[in-house]
Amino acid sequence: MRIAQETAAALGIEARLIDAAEAERLAPHFKPGAARRILHVPSDGWVDPARVAIGFATRAGELGARLLPFTAVQGLLSEGGRATGVTTPRGPIHAPVVVDAAGGWTARVAAGAGIALPLIPVRHQLFITEAIPGVEPLQPIVRLVEASVYVRYEQGGLMFGGYEDAPRVLGREGLPAGFQIAALELDLGVLRGLVDEVAAHFPALRDAKIVVHRGGAPTMTPDGRPILGRVPGLDGLFVASGCCVGGLSLSPAAGRALADLIVDGKSDPDLAPISVERFSAAPRDPAALEAACVAQYARRYTH
Repeated sequence: MRIAQETAAALGIEARLIDAAEAERLAPHFKPGAARRILHVPSDGWVDPARVAIGFATRAGELGARLLPFTAVQGLLSEGGRATGVTTPRGPIHAPVVVDAAGGWTARVAAGAGIALPLIPVRHQLFITEAIPGVEPLQPIVRLVEASVYVRYEQGGLMFGGYEDAPRVLGREGLPAGFQIAALELDLGVLRGLVDEVAAHFPALRDAKIVVHRGGAPTMTPDGRPILGRVPGLDGLFVASGCCVGGLSLSPAAGRALADLIVDGKSDPDLAPISVERFSAAPRDPAALEAACVAQYARRYTH
């Protein structure tokens, strides 16, 4: 908590310690109990992931980008050690630069060019309850660090999600071709177990009816940081992935910095610390890679 507060201060973000009474006033569904420290960030907020993605795509189209939704990338094109485009069911697309931002398929796309990226997709789950009296849109997101769970307003009720100890790994080589997130096998028991850990702090979750239960497939890296920048071994190939369940929050800054690197050859901040090259000397044993990535996911807030 101290490190988080110091980081916020260094970035010019207001973050202050509050007592339990103020925390419950701000989020009446939250019962802090004997919490040791409660950090409040007034500017914190949330957005609708689907609308963010649609917004990015819509604006790109308005600026002249050609959009091809539901078009699978089948492989990378290269010539003379440089990426020259991708192959798709609609035919080849030629380009001077290729960005591999394929989420759970990122490693599989790169592997088509003989490039290994240390990424493992895992399952993340959440649920949304029916409407609960007193729960309002502008109430703060509540994150319990020790339990690695988060709770916030959604559709009149509460969204609850968390980071389990042993997440389901969705493929060491990346998600299979044709995989649809709707087919992701879910396990409500995992979330119920996390709820049991924190039920005293969120009593409304004990009996509230669950109306939505869904999951995602975030990509994890061995050190819990994203992979962003040039891909060594193939000029013109860049990667933006491994966001470790933080991709939505990172997306504006990541897109800006990567665009600068592609166009100008440099970016501010420098992306070298989160380049894939930081793993150049790391062992690539599949089992060890999986274990390291799973460890970064498990109880994510305690890292």
